Amino acid sequence: MLEAPMSSAEALITRLREKLEARNAKGCRYRLSISVGIAHYDPESNYTIDKMLVEADKLMYEQKRDKRNL
Repeated sequence: MLEAPMSSAEALITRLREKLEARNAKGCRYRLSISVGIAHYDPESNYTIDKMLVEADKLMYEQKRDKRNL
C-alpha cells in the first residue's frame, strides 16, 4: 500500500524535528524538542476557527504527554 504524501505542515514539522535532533546530537547544554498539533480545514464541515484551535491544542498536548511517558 502506498503512503499518502506528507502535507506541507507535516513536512515542515519533520524538518524542524530533524534540525532539533541534529542540534541536540552536538551535546548542547539543553535538549530541545517540539510538540505540534495540526488541525486540517474542511470547507464542507461546520468547524469554526475556534474549534480548529481547540483540536490543534489538544493534539499538541497529547504529543507533550506522550513524550513525557517515553
